[in-house]
Amino acid sequence: MDKAASDNEFPLFNIVFTGYVDAVSDMHSLDPRSEVRCPPGTQRHVNIFQQNDPLLHGAPTIGCTGSVVNININEEFSGVGHGAIDDHPFTTAVLREEVIAARGCPGGQ
Repeated sequence: MDKAASDNEFPLFNIVFTGYVDAVSDMHSLDPRSEVRCPPGTQRHVNIFQQNDPLLHGAPTIGCTGSVVNININEEFSGVGHGAIDDHPFTTAVLREEVIAARGCPGGQ
């Protein structure tokens, strides 16, 4: 262990939960693409996205070393508009449950 970690100057931490809600990788691009990369080191990742819009659509997250949950919101609820995904009751309920569950993961508090 290095000196900084042993002195708690920079305490070690675990990333127990991360989540995306219809994430995009580059909002300033003329061709914005879905963010599909998993955040490095996360123990559990949830991705809530939409695939029914031909221009603005999400995609499943890939490359996770921990557990991953990909949810296409339009498979759960039809007719959810692109601008309403983040405030949809389903989205907030899933994220709330996942954050509470993450507290039980190793390193979660």
